Amino acid sequence: MTSLFSLSPRALRDLLLAFFRPTNIDDTSRPVQRLPPAYSRTPRLPLELVLCIMEDASDGEGFEHAALLRQCALVCRDWSLPAQKLLFRTVHLVTEDACASFLSAVHPRTAAGRVLGESVTQLRVVLDYNQPKGLSETSFAHAVCACPNLLSLDLSVYGSTFPGKESTGVADVLRVRRSSPSFEEKTLECLKAGPRIRAFQLSNWSENHESVLRLFEVWPELISLALSGSTPTDAPGCWPPSQLRELRMNFQASPSIDFVQWLLQDSVLDVLELTRDVSPEVMDFLLDTQGQTLHSLALPACSTAVQVQTVQRCPDLRSLRTDQPRAAAVLFKPGYFPSGLRRIALALDHDGTFLQPLLDVVRLRRGELRGITLRMWNGAERNPHLSALKLVCAYHGIELEMIRDARVFRAAMRNGFDATDAWNRASLDH
Repeated sequence: MTSLFSLSPRALRDLLLAFFRPTNIDDTSRPVQRLPPAYSRTPRLPLELVLCIMEDASDGEGFEHAALLRQCALVCRDWSLPAQKLLFRTVHLVTEDACASFLSAVHPRTAAGRVLGESVTQLRVVLDYNQPKGLSETSFAHAVCACPNLLSLDLSVYGSTFPGKESTGVADVLRVRRSSPSFEEKTLECLKAGPRIRAFQLSNWSENHESVLRLFEVWPELISLALSGSTPTDAPGCWPPSQLRELRMNFQASPSIDFVQWLLQDSVLDVLELTRDVSPEVMDFLLDTQGQTLHSLALPACSTAVQVQTVQRCPDLRSLRTDQPRAAAVLFKPGYFPSGLRRIALALDHDGTFLQPLLDVVRLRRGELRGITLRMWNGAERNPHLSALKLVCAYHGIELEMIRDARVFRAAMRNGFDATDAWNRASLDH
């Protein structure tokens, strides 16, 4: 469902301040002055409603959302702590200075520090060994341990280069050849004493796979895992997560079958997301071992007979997404369209021919389709079947969402997936 407060941060701030008289924190101890008659009649929103508005406005990413919350924190004392808690829900750390400021703010010696530390549920960290003031692995471990309620960790690792060996603008294939030091044992022990995260997103842009993947031993009970960057070629010597339910892969090249077999040896997946094509051998293994249990599947494209067969080998699908336009029309024909599919996300350009058979799916009420999400490529508005799709979706009560941004498109599909997981998906998204 589209958010009620889908306004820009500036417009939302103006809406909030229209109902509240901004009060400088330093002035709250002064005697209350009688307001002019016209100003005293200004309606005042209940604080609970204001907090709901701030929380809804904090959904999403970008500097504008953070700027809005910082301004809300300065309005009055009643707003200050709730706004700060929302600000600290997702924390980004790249440098030593930023980490030192963060650790000072969440130090448990003060009540405010304990509250802010407990508010952090998602941590995004960059370990760049090529930067002179980059975050150290020791500070990274201390930051993780300072967040007792941490659920999700997004870690990017960049290796170091020798002077004169690399220039600005080199291709990704050269960037992944950087080396990075191995994690020290004391760092791993410190992380083991910290929170038990459930979602881990690892972008490894170095050649050191063995050390980075040892982090799986720190958090063996991971439920959601996203891997990107350089491609592991062999199965590492450590133990993989044993309870994975979600796996997302976006490697520069297809991972080896040995690595995938090692990674999923003890896991049963509900969600599989492939941003890039994998080798036929890896795809066959994934479908043979996980296809019967998959509820959500994302593929780079679904325009060939082989890719349509991939969808058919997942009989329990409730959610399907493809990132490239021109999906195969046969996918929507009787006998091919998954009967239990509830949400489908497709990319659309100006001549996407799949819309006509998709119209038939909606008109004839095939399956359990409840929502359609379209990623609008250039010229998609000129598609001759788009207007008809809008009308038939409105008539049959099927939600139709049109999005341009690729990241928003993917996130919308993840949020729309009706999972039966026992873990708190909403907390991971924040």
